[in-house]
Amino acid sequence: MAVYTDLKSAIYNAIKPLFPNNEVTWMYGNGDEPSNPYVGLHILSMDQRGREQTSTSAIEQPDGSNSYILNTVVTYEALIQIMFKGSTAGDLVHEFSQNFNSQQAYFYLRKNNLGKMRVGVLRNAPQMRETKYVPTFLQDLTLSYAAKTSQPVEYIEQVILVNTQTGDRFEIPETIG
Repeated sequence: MAVYTDLKSAIYNAIKPLFPNNEVTWMYGNGDEPSNPYVGLHILSMDQRGREQTSTSAIEQPDGSNSYILNTVVTYEALIQIMFKGSTAGDLVHEFSQNFNSQQAYFYLRKNNLGKMRVGVLRNAPQMRETKYVPTFLQDLTLSYAAKTSQPVEYIEQVILVNTQTGDRFEIPETIG
């Protein structure tokens, strides 16, 4: 599973619908800079938070192959920088600030396994281009991301339950042999 690539797709798919009339692109991609006002995305960090959650039962495959799928979900905290650049950057950033609190934004976040955790301070950071400054605003978002991995399992020999408080072990079945 390509968690980083999947996270990039999820972020883009959640942010792009909020800007139907503007280009949304990834920053630092070595491509040409758009000439019209645009929104740039950049993943600053991605940290796993908490333990993994592994399903307690395997799901039988419908193809009759007598194999099963075991699912594991890992939650990440991703720090995303959004850049608004161009002559209407100030309007774009405030449009985003308003729209990011809408039910539509929450819908696109949930649809892409994302959750809004924190919105950072808005920074005005004009950038010099040849002989003039181009209006540029930056804002950081902290999002949660749930990544699911499905692993095929041909058979399950034994289940071991461990009481994390007492250390007691329970094996099902009790003996194999």
